[in-house]
Amino acid sequence: MPHLSPQDQLQLQQLRLLEWLGSRRAEREAPEPVVRPDIVEERPDRWVLTHGVELHPWQREAVDAWFGAGCRGTIKVVTGAGKTLVALAIAERLQAQDPDLRVAIVVPTIVLMNQWYEELLSRSNLPARWIGRLGGGHQDDLAGGRRILVAVLASAQKALPRMVKQAQLGSHLLLIADECHRAGAPEMSRVLETPRAYTLGLSATPERESGEEGASSAYAETKLGRALGGIVYEMTVADAVRLGVLPAFRLEHYGLPLGPDEAARYERLSRLLGDLREALAQKSRTARRLEGEALLAWCRRTAARGHGDLAQLAQRYVAETTGRKLLLYRAEARRVATVALLREAFAEHPDTRAILFHESLEEVERLFAALQAEGLPVVMEHSELPSALREGSLELFRQGVARIVVSARTLIEGFNVPEADLGVIVASSSSTRQRIQSIGRVLRKHRRATGEEKLARICVLYVRDTVDELIYEKEDWDRLLGVERNVYFHWDPPDQPRQVEGPPKPYVPREGEVDVGSLREGDLYPGRYEGEEYSCNTMGNVTDADGRIALNPQGIPERVVRIKGAAGRFRVTPRHRLVLVLTREAGEWRVRYAGRLEEPFRFESGDAVEAPLIDGLKPGDPYPGPLEPAEEYTFKRKRGGVIAKRIPRGEVYAAGAQADRLVEILRSITLGCAAVHRFYVNQRGHAFWRQGGAAYFIAALDGPLEFPGAEA
Repeated sequence: MPHLSPQDQLQLQQLRLLEWLGSRRAEREAPEPVVRPDIVEERPDRWVLTHGVELHPWQREAVDAWFGAGCRGTIKVVTGAGKTLVALAIAERLQAQDPDLRVAIVVPTIVLMNQWYEELLSRSNLPARWIGRLGGGHQDDLAGGRRILVAVLASAQKALPRMVKQAQLGSHLLLIADECHRAGAPEMSRVLETPRAYTLGLSATPERESGEEGASSAYAETKLGRALGGIVYEMTVADAVRLGVLPAFRLEHYGLPLGPDEAARYERLSRLLGDLREALAQKSRTARRLEGEALLAWCRRTAARGHGDLAQLAQRYVAETTGRKLLLYRAEARRVATVALLREAFAEHPDTRAILFHESLEEVERLFAALQAEGLPVVMEHSELPSALREGSLELFRQGVARIVVSARTLIEGFNVPEADLGVIVASSSSTRQRIQSIGRVLRKHRRATGEEKLARICVLYVRDTVDELIYEKEDWDRLLGVERNVYFHWDPPDQPRQVEGPPKPYVPREGEVDVGSLREGDLYPGRYEGEEYSCNTMGNVTDADGRIALNPQGIPERVVRIKGAAGRFRVTPRHRLVLVLTREAGEWRVRYAGRLEEPFRFESGDAVEAPLIDGLKPGDPYPGPLEPAEEYTFKRKRGGVIAKRIPRGEVYAAGAQADRLVEILRSITLGCAAVHRFYVNQRGHAFWRQGGAAYFIAALDGPLEFPGAEA
């Protein structure tokens, strides 16, 4: 960061003092919050919340769709289209039907709370005392005749359910969850416990993402979707442009290179992360079935609450993942490309206004300093800046004094930033939601000083041949935005970009988008390799991540062996129970379809059962249980037969008369039928093996097996 000279420090202090004097003068002269005295009533019987506004046809359709769904549901509309007016129109119409209506509007940020509050004051006929705020220093509630409460989510999730229950308002309450994907986070979902008669969710991206609870389920099946209601109206970016709600735009994707040293560090970190993931999988069945953001989230939780080997591995995985992410954020090509894009835009249109988005606060500061050093008219904005500096930066940008604002993702939700015609996503996470929100921040209809309508231009920078490309597998950007708006480039600064055909990775459809009816066993599966992971063995058993054996394998082990040539792991998708097998073919991983489960796998509950009658049971007879809990052992045929048990350093072997007796029985079973490789001993001392999910009796032991050296 640059240091200020004594002269710069003096000038800065003088400017701060002038700013303070100006703010004092503005405070004395500041008008009261904007209210419409021509329509405000003392106690209105009918609410007017959209005064002076005529709804667009799509907004009326959205309102009708919500009422048609029984006064509950989620409206999924692109950022900047006008979701707030839809919500106000719904509340206005609903109050005509329910005169005792109360409204609680839950928003993720203080800025959004204040925007809703000002919108209500300026467009409604309600007296100011009927509208309250909760959060950001405000402690209003729904008592004392207050009709509408706008609450920040962090405050609402603690207070709103209790407040509504105490006032017994649930039978007349409309709960509006703005940016409702935030309310679906597990730590914030308590707000959804609020008693209410009507529910409305608003978001451009309500679905959960990878690593979030309910990510693999359809929205209506998630906790959030069940609480708010399914999607009753949807408008994508492409729809909004087609309807004239948002302006035409161009989305340019630039694939940038790593320098030689950066590439070597990236490869080294990627290999290390692969080794760490393998080590985590060996120590934890949960880690073995997770990947991507879900695995990273699990590692953060594990590292935070533990001190053992697993916690240390998880902590290191988080640290190395962060290191690789920072390496990509700080790729030199990003800085060079960003400066080049800005200089090109200002050379073509000097009145250009640009928003630069970055994922990291520290990188926002680095980029701001670099652009300021280049002499560009830039300000920055992020959540750790004092409010006065944040608001000052945005105000200078609105006025056109600053032409560039560098922001972290905090600007994506909550700030109304009009009239930006260039957006540069300098770096981002793999979140499709954040990218869609970023795009929506730039898409506002406005004109240049010449009267010409501005064509918005959005540039996405990513590093080629790295994890930056994974976001393209997660969303069909051509469908979402319009195929004619996406243009892809490879760019090796200082050379000029060269256009390429299509995204760096093809979109991989979700389960619900796959035509399963046309698939046959063994066909390549055109969708994502997703769902719960299981494994199978040559005994026809299916095992889950916790080591439990399914009671109803449904012939899946045989199908897996037919497809991949061996037993092993497979996945079952969450919605339609499709069985997917990952195979290695010609040096590449392929996903093949192995059929569909007739019913979910079932496992013994582990509840206490009566002691089974085993008198008269012979080796090989069906065993009635209990099957859980039980310890697993391996029968090996070397040295005439041995019984082995896994320990952290390898394995140990059973010895003694009881072990010899059990070996003899296992040898006789092996001679008479398919070989028994694994068997189990439950807490009652009953030994049994599992085949095809069923249990078969081996023997009743007189005591635990002895393993010399196991305690050494």
